[in-house]
Amino acid sequence: MAKVKYLHQMLVLLVVSAVIGLGAAHANPLSMDALIPGQSVVGNTLLVDVTGVQDNDERGAVSNIVRDFYVGSLASITSLQWDINLTSYAGSYLSEMQVTFSDTLGNGITFTPGNGDDVDGTADYAGFQDLGDLGLIFQVGVDGILRLEFHDGYKDLAFDEPEGVWNFGTLSFGITAVPEPPTYALILGGLLLLSLTVRRGRPGQSAVALVLASSFSFGTAYAEATFKPAQPIPLYSYYATGDVNAVVSAPSTLPTPSFVLMGGGPDVDPAFRWLIQRAGIKPGSGGRFVVIRASGEDGYNPYIFYSDEALSTSPNISDMWVGGASLGLTSVETLVIPSVKAANSEAVNAIVSKANVVFIAGGDQSHYVRFWKGTLLERTLIALMKKNVPVGGTSAGLAVLGQFDYSALYKSVTSEASMLDPYSKDITFDPSPLSLQGGFIAPPALDSLIFDSHFDSRDRMGRFIAFISRIVAPTITPNGSLGCSGGVLPASSSGSKTARGIGISVETALLVQGNGEGNPVTARRVSNASSTTESAVYFVRPSIAPSICSPKTPLTISSVEVRKLADSQTVFNLSDWTGVPLYEHLDVSSGQLLPADWY
Repeated sequence: MAKVKYLHQMLVLLVVSAVIGLGAAHANPLSMDALIPGQSVVGNTLLVDVTGVQDNDERGAVSNIVRDFYVGSLASITSLQWDINLTSYAGSYLSEMQVTFSDTLGNGITFTPGNGDDVDGTADYAGFQDLGDLGLIFQVGVDGILRLEFHDGYKDLAFDEPEGVWNFGTLSFGITAVPEPPTYALILGGLLLLSLTVRRGRPGQSAVALVLASSFSFGTAYAEATFKPAQPIPLYSYYATGDVNAVVSAPSTLPTPSFVLMGGGPDVDPAFRWLIQRAGIKPGSGGRFVVIRASGEDGYNPYIFYSDEALSTSPNISDMWVGGASLGLTSVETLVIPSVKAANSEAVNAIVSKANVVFIAGGDQSHYVRFWKGTLLERTLIALMKKNVPVGGTSAGLAVLGQFDYSALYKSVTSEASMLDPYSKDITFDPSPLSLQGGFIAPPALDSLIFDSHFDSRDRMGRFIAFISRIVAPTITPNGSLGCSGGVLPASSSGSKTARGIGISVETALLVQGNGEGNPVTARRVSNASSTTESAVYFVRPSIAPSICSPKTPLTISSVEVRKLADSQTVFNLSDWTGVPLYEHLDVSSGQLLPADWY
């Protein structure tokens, strides 16, 4: 949608500006000591020059640019005038660029100037909104601080890549406040000092320039925009269905491990029932099923707990429902854990530590690695796994269950890009660099494995072979070097400590179980009875090391074994990689998958 920029002429009394070089360390929150006590704004407009402000991440992220302005104790924010130019980078949308202006608790308004522009690129926006017309006038707190946080509606790009930039322009806030006598003359003279802070930015990133003006002319045109109430962002969110205070007699320690590896898309009902049963939960025993995620809400709670759309706990379970209560569950609980601070919360970990089953939802695995790794939450999960508490994950939740995880810290990489450059910056792993110690939680029963989801539907075999190739350690032969720099395991068609992985299609789950000391770890595939997809699982293992595996060079590797499991009766032996016949030998030659139509 084309936008026309409306130029405003302003009489400026004072400009307070700064250019700040910002490193990786987080800035301390603004204290009242940084402000001039007793200052206030009366019948005036606060102008904020947004030139160069980056749009980094979703609201509340540490990378966002945040500005604190002293506008007077209990001052009311009554209007907003905007005249701005924005650029959204490829992969993100102009409609996602936002600024939230609020009190220091987070109560205020989220403003989206480019609402409806679901495209990237550059556009101009201008307009005026009386907040009283929307019933959205609000007061700042006693501290007198108006806080602006520039953020994105949805994080599309890599965690350290901005989504866009506010190129230039101003935001003009109408302020109504009762003046304090000691500073009234200063305000009329345009001498109010405003302070600022930032959560985190990059070197060379400019700060906003602040302008306090007593009069200026407004244009008459309006741009499309939305104003929505903003509320404080909680440290974490907790949702519970059922009775969390019920007595639970299901065992807290089990003899063997259990894992559900789910490929994304529609959830697999029987896989959730299997987790509940493997936890030793039976009718009358009680049991707590805990879902953890970094975003989203409580969608899993009713699905797992109830038996049908009527939200009954009947033993007659409908399709697309788990019926956990009828199997013995007394509660399903969801924790949204969106930060390192939340993952270190004693309250969060107290809930997780009582789980009889843990399930990691889909979303963005980079959040799980960035927010959860190295925290109290990771230690709590490892402690549960030592007691063989069943654990499952789907999509992003699946991605973090291997010894090696594709962490996707940047853009999600395609098969074509992966095979053309197996060291693409979009191919990131946890641990980084690769290590035999493994990544986030790294369950011992899933040793040597890396996983990928949405396998068939997103054509991921090429990238998966590139991932597994990267795990293959370099070796020197009479004919030259083989393998990949940084790799840690051998390539082989035998043995258990070799580079290998499992690709899982949508609406598919692999049920993995230990069978006691000295016995192999086994797996079988399940799907929904109503599924219309093939719902296959692919076991992928290179029999020889890559012959060409270098940065910015197309990958070459031969004789990659693929085994395909598409029924629910066959049992696969994960320990010795047997039980399913060879389906195909695949090659990657100069970055091209052969045969290309292997599916």
